[in-house]
Order: sequence, then C-alpha cells, then structure tokens
Amino acid sequence: MNDGEVLLLFARSSMAKKYGLRMSNSVAVIDKGFYNNKSNEGHITFLYDNITDKEVIIEKNTRIGQGIFIQFFYLLTISKCCHKKELVDTEAAVTNKGGDLI
Repeated sequence: MNDGEVLLLFARSSMAKKYGLRMSNSVAVIDKGFYNNKSNEGHITFLYDNITDKEVIIEKNTRIGQGIFIQFFYLLTISKCCHKKELVDTEAAVTNKGGDLI
C-alpha cells in the first residue's frame, strides 16, 4: 500500500439477502498503519453481524466482500483548543472568493 492510499471494504449485497448478515461497521477503512502491521500480521478481515435468529454457515471460498483502493489527501486540520486552521498540504488548500482559508 502506498502513501496516500486506503482500502475500502464493502459487503457483497448477497450477504444480507442470502445469509442475513451485514457488515459491523458498514464500510471498513484499511490504511497504511493497519496494512502489514506486526500486531495483526497484515490480516484484513470482514466483520459481519448476524441479523437473524438462525445460525449461519459460510462455505469456504464464498465471496463475502469487495475492496476498492483509492487515493486521498488531507485538506486541513482544525485545532480543538483554539479553532485555528493549519494547512497540511499547501497544494490542497481551499479558499473562498476572498482568499480566506476555509
């Protein structure tokens, strides 16, 4: 995984329809800090909740989700204590028509 990339994990629609399962966190975001991390051995998992009252068995090699790699960049960070806006990436600055940082 490269700097500025994340992997978004989504449930396959068949998981709800066929099995009554939904992803615990709707969309999982895997960033560089998680990928290839010794504490999790680089394992990427899909976490599902069973929303039925029946036991669900998923057979091996069943496609349970899909992932999309996307690029991202930081625009601004906002300090909690004084609401001061700090530029993280000068090329990503957003201004209004008056030139004020927004």
